[in-house]
Amino acid sequence: MKKRYYVSERITNISHLEKILEKERLCISVLKAQLKKNAPPNELNSALEQLEEMNQKAINFEFCLERRKTHN
Repeated sequence: MKKRYYVSERITNISHLEKILEKERLCISVLKAQLKKNAPPNELNSALEQLEEMNQKAINFEFCLERRKTHN
């Protein structure tokens, strides 16, 4: 009988990306709140810089794939 091989792949670091995206969402919430209360420009710039940093981390995120080969 011929052996069958199965190849499976999974992303091992997806939780890291989820954390980055959650921080990005929080930065957006802080920025929106500061805009509503007419925060000083330095506070707005700080929030924008944090948002930009989180966005760049998300854009440049590299997935780690794990590949397994099994046979039956």
